[in-house]
Amino acid sequence: KNKGFPDNSYGSYSLLRPSKDRFWADPFVVSPGDRHFVFVEEFMYRKNRGHISVLELGRQGEIIKSLPVIEHPYHMSYPHVFQFEGSYYMIPETCENHTIDLYKSTDFPYKWTFVRHIMCDIEAMDSTLFHYRDKWWLFTLVEKISFASDNSPELYIYYSDDFMSDNWVSHPLNPVVSDVRTARPAGNIFTVDGAIYRPSQDCSERYGQALNINQILVLTETDYVEKEVIKVNPDWDNKLKGIHTLNFSDSFSIADAYYFRRRLF
Repeated sequence: KNKGFPDNSYGSYSLLRPSKDRFWADPFVVSPGDRHFVFVEEFMYRKNRGHISVLELGRQGEIIKSLPVIEHPYHMSYPHVFQFEGSYYMIPETCENHTIDLYKSTDFPYKWTFVRHIMCDIEAMDSTLFHYRDKWWLFTLVEKISFASDNSPELYIYYSDDFMSDNWVSHPLNPVVSDVRTARPAGNIFTVDGAIYRPSQDCSERYGQALNINQILVLTETDYVEKEVIKVNPDWDNKLKGIHTLNFSDSFSIADAYYFRRRLF
């Protein structure tokens, strides 16, 4: 669907459904020309872990093909894709590997090459970069608890002059958000009419139950202020149990919602 922020009419979106042996989550879309490439966590029930795949979609949103692009022996998700100086980069979630990793596309969209660990010895989830005022700001959920299902509510920010660096400064207010209802990242940070917005998940009752759009009011090396401006509940379909990622390009918008179904192994 075409980008419609802040029109949250998700009930009119077309549906993309994976086969029953897997699920897709955390979609990020890139739209060069009239093509759309959606990068997702593809979780295979048989393997019980996720890898990063790309779905190539046609003009009407139909799936032309899908292929895995990054696979490791550990779980991967949240393929945060961004463009800088004509190249595409990705920071997928690799919390299970205790790293934050940077990849570069050497043949877009199917070939991705590991660049470096930008952080090590960290259990970070859903890392999202934002370039603002000549600095790179890394928003990430740092896991301080034993069980992922407990949904640690703490959002941390780090900053650097160079996103390829492994030298990141921790924001003095970290954690900048300690609220399970708004902390966890849910897609790319974006600007509309000069205002900055950060999608986040509401995990207060269960993982990814609802989506927030938060406006970032202050982002400096010493301060951080945001406020929730939109809450999106998956109320357009009574089978849905949650919605937890929103991303868009100039011509295409995508969100992931979920319901419970029997696994097919």
